[in-house]
Amino acid sequence: MLEKEINSDRDKIYKVIKERRLCDAFSYIEELLDLETSPQLTPRFYAQKTTYSHMADYLMQGADDPERDKLYSNIINSLYEITDQLFDDIKINEVSDYIYDKRRYYRLKGGADIHKYVSLLKTEKDKYKLMKEAGVEESQILDSAKAIEKLQEEIFAIVASAFAFSEDEINAVKELLNTKEFGETTSSLVVSALTISALYFYSEDKILTLFNTYFSTDSDEVKQRALCGALILMYYHRDRVDMSEKIKNLIELFSDDKKFCNDVISHFLKFIRTLETEEILDRLSYEIYPDLVNLFSELDTALNKKEISENEFFEMISPNSDINKRINKNTLKKISEYETKLIEGFDILYSLYKTLKNEPFFDKITNWLRPYSSENSEIYPLIKRDSKFDQILTKSNYLCNSDRYSLGLYFYSQLMRENVKFDESEVDEDIYDIFGGTRTVLPGEEGKIIIDLYVQDLYRLFNLSKFRLTNIFDYHIDLSEVDVLNPILSTDETLLLIGEYYMKNGYFLYAQKYFRKLLKRDLSNHVFYQKIGYCKQRLKDYQGAIEEYVKADQIMENIWTFNQLAQCYKALDNIPKAIECYKDALRIAPDDQNLEFQLANCLMQRERYEEALKYYYKIDFMTDNSPKIWRQIVRCSLLLGKLEQAKTYNRKLLSSSPVSNDYMNMGHICLVQKKLKKACEYYRKSIELNKNVKDYFDKALMADYNTLIKLGASKCEIAIIRDILTKESRGY
Repeated sequence: MLEKEINSDRDKIYKVIKERRLCDAFSYIEELLDLETSPQLTPRFYAQKTTYSHMADYLMQGADDPERDKLYSNIINSLYEITDQLFDDIKINEVSDYIYDKRRYYRLKGGADIHKYVSLLKTEKDKYKLMKEAGVEESQILDSAKAIEKLQEEIFAIVASAFAFSEDEINAVKELLNTKEFGETTSSLVVSALTISALYFYSEDKILTLFNTYFSTDSDEVKQRALCGALILMYYHRDRVDMSEKIKNLIELFSDDKKFCNDVISHFLKFIRTLETEEILDRLSYEIYPDLVNLFSELDTALNKKEISENEFFEMISPNSDINKRINKNTLKKISEYETKLIEGFDILYSLYKTLKNEPFFDKITNWLRPYSSENSEIYPLIKRDSKFDQILTKSNYLCNSDRYSLGLYFYSQLMRENVKFDESEVDEDIYDIFGGTRTVLPGEEGKIIIDLYVQDLYRLFNLSKFRLTNIFDYHIDLSEVDVLNPILSTDETLLLIGEYYMKNGYFLYAQKYFRKLLKRDLSNHVFYQKIGYCKQRLKDYQGAIEEYVKADQIMENIWTFNQLAQCYKALDNIPKAIECYKDALRIAPDDQNLEFQLANCLMQRERYEEALKYYYKIDFMTDNSPKIWRQIVRCSLLLGKLEQAKTYNRKLLSSSPVSNDYMNMGHICLVQKKLKKACEYYRKSIELNKNVKDYFDKALMADYNTLIKLGASKCEIAIIRDILTKESRGY
């Protein structure tokens, strides 16, 4: 709670600086300044305050100053930096999380010597390489691997908790980013540490270092991690980044680099996909897992009832078994939808692996971000390099690094717990499917897989770890809010791509923002009005959607537009206008059966039954055996009192695939025709099909009560039948 209050005070100052209310900024900062905790800040603060006061005086006197804009920008940047330092001084005494625990630790030690650990790491890596080449005992190699990992962890902590780097220190960081000398794992971890450092303590140099790493490294892993970090930081510190001429110039310089632009867009699309991670977890929890648990429980019960033969077992789990038929009906469609999302790069596996993050392995922050390798000291004793299981974990490009370690550790801990000996030769290639499988990667698109998996590693670190880091995923990382990225994200092609992507995945509020931008560039394009209208419609702003659809219609008549307009009018209960829209659509497509069906339904709602029947008859004539149409004809005929016609079509329904309402309608027909015994027989069949619905018959009968009376049914007979059958259905 204290940290939230501190951040709230800090953000209040950020806000007034952003709004260029510098007098308020000076006032708020002055209230918090303390000579004891911030002795170096005080003179710097008052120097800036004096400079601003003099600049304001010159301005009011009408003096011309060609350096005014530059000086003003410098004051703004200084106020941001003073605020950063001020709140770091406050937090280091008040806040407990990974970053500030480390900052206090290094303060007590008198500072952190990154050069010392760089030198030690070089020595240990050389030693490890020599031992591997010499073929020494595995225990010695393992000890060296542990030493390297410990040094990587220390370097990570130094970089991640650094408020600012001296020129000497930033050179050491750049040295560590050389994969040829330090290897991909060390460079990858340093990139992640640099990202976390700049998240807490803004630095133009840190962001530029990440960009320079992206452009200079030969490692795809390090490249995409660096760009990911830079983009996250640009969003998180967007108000300050937009003032950076160096970052702006860099983006403009590379805005024609196709690969760079595509990588930026790929990261953005992945950030969009993270919006759905928790929602997918919730949906899996209540849509699929309960069904599977119940079905497995049912299968387990069936197996335990008696000893069964092998043939009986395989029959039980065959595609045509009752259990599998239910699986097909209840869950396979949903599972298929999730499989599609998995292929598209959504974090479906988060729900499965989040429970495996309590291993001691994840007590080290580096292990949340470490690229997977069977040479890791905690995996090495379990999974031999190039073993089948190692190949499975390495090849599975649905599993992020964190989940690969989780799976490897869990799998072997279970074997040890059950005292089972694992025979590598028995590992079948089908095991890929169990552990996440592998997806096809098109040439040149390897980077997209790295992007997906690295963001998933970050998501787990920030949401599941104990380190209490500032959670970047508490926000939607909407890169369109970073002005300096406009050269990349503001092309028509990119705006349409991102807008469509938001819309496809149900983020209509974001989607319409992109279509608005496109519309401003082409006010005569009816498609953009349609898309904006559709977004508003899905957000249940039906009147707003109608306004957009009308604009689209004024540019070009379109069946789709009329259909959507009709749906909006129906949602607003304006059925006459919906009827007009369907008739307008049928002018363009006179034989469109779906439009005719929707129009007929609207006519029924307005009690224009004869007119509705004409359309239903036409559709019935044009289609073969359509129960959906027969049911509407039955209902229409019944409401018009055409009982024989209603009975003829209802018999068709009862001889095909009847539902409870078909029996209910036949019961109504018999009731009106005074065939009371027959009516009760049909009602009972209707009740049987809805035996799990409480008071189904009573509610269904009373919903049609006025219609039955109008058709000549006796109030007394209805009351008696209702009483008897309701009692029967309740079982007393």
